[in-house]
Amino acid sequence: FPGARGALANGLLMACGGLGAVAGTVPVEAALGLTGWRGVLVLYALAVVAAAAAVFFGVPEGGRSAAPPSFAQQTRELAGILRDPLFVRVAGATMAIQGTFIGLQSLWVGPWLADAAGLAGPAVADYLFWIALGMTVGYAGMGVIADRLARLGVATATVALAATIGLLATQGAIVVLPPKIAAPLWILFAFLGASNVLWYSALYQSFPVEMAGRAATALNVFVFLGIFACQWGVGVVVDLWPRGPSGAYPAEAYQTAFALLLAIELIGLGWYLLRSRAKFRA
Repeated sequence: FPGARGALANGLLMACGGLGAVAGTVPVEAALGLTGWRGVLVLYALAVVAAAAAVFFGVPEGGRSAAPPSFAQQTRELAGILRDPLFVRVAGATMAIQGTFIGLQSLWVGPWLADAAGLAGPAVADYLFWIALGMTVGYAGMGVIADRLARLGVATATVALAATIGLLATQGAIVVLPPKIAAPLWILFAFLGASNVLWYSALYQSFPVEMAGRAATALNVFVFLGIFACQWGVGVVVDLWPRGPSGAYPAEAYQTAFALLLAIELIGLGWYLLRSRAKFRA
């Protein structure tokens, strides 16, 4: 795809992935009564094998105009990417902010809905469905918004920054509001969190095309380190509080953990803004 349409292409692709997150909510809740967890996991495994087979047998190979660079050259270029001021600027912020977004959305929102908001299992599944759908719409929507604004001269990085600020504001509201009032905000949180696709697009548009894939996957490594730190760290903080008679952690435990994450994210955003001399390529 042309580099200028990268945000739209990425957004639509990630929206397809978001449908998998949607399938992991209410459909799983319904299937559990029929097959149990083992049956659900077997069905998902079969779906993955079928998708892999469809790609392997149905997608034509792309033509390569030149031989790939040597492993040594690729390693040197990767080291250059990791030292690049723009990559350092983006990676620090993305690790904190997107690591938190995906870490919470994929693991801790469900327990928060059950423990802090006091929702029952089916109600939690319903909320997770709408949250996953919000993320899916967000991926496609962010791509469309960035694509339209790019035609007006607005850089993808600018759109990503605006959405990120909205994401942090939404997370702050979830921290300070009573859980039952804050619960619907997770849908907006998921929509705005999908702005991570724009950071990838803005970053790899700033590197030569033959290095763009390594720039994106290097950023992905840092994001997954952030996800691990978020998922594990929230568990450590929440576990400082004793469970109640029903086995639930108190709302204060989640509030404290999420507030600490927000502080780390604001530091990450500050890191990005303070290193603003490293510019994206137009």
